[in-house]
Amino acid sequence: MRRFFQYICLFVVVCVLMGCFRTQPIYNVDTVSIPPIAESKGSLEKTGTIITKAAVALRWHVEKVRPGILHCSLRWRRHKAVVAISYSVTNYSIQYLSSENLLEGMGEIHRKYNRNVLQLQNNIDQALAKASNG
Repeated sequence: MRRFFQYICLFVVVCVLMGCFRTQPIYNVDTVSIPPIAESKGSLEKTGTIITKAAVALRWHVEKVRPGILHCSLRWRRHKAVVAISYSVTNYSIQYLSSENLLEGMGEIHRKYNRNVLQLQNNIDQALAKASNG
């Protein structure tokens, strides 16, 4: 019986620790340089179009706020993430705006938010690199 109680306590501790590791510091993308060839060919509008296509390819909904600023939202299951992408012909940034059901608080958020933003950043980088080569 004592051994059983120890296993139950261990199970509870593991469950609590797993719950604690669901959140991470919010991942923001600060001033990523756009490849030089792309910026020499491009305009602000072209850069915005490339970023928009990269986001839409990952199922982000994109709203142009004004030249150089996009608000992008992603919904999955009962979750929602909203980011602002500010861009110029030389660089771009992705900043957290809001979320729903992602355990956001005290500068931390569910790890799936960070995964989605990192995937968005990688897709944007690939699209910009492709545009600079072609």
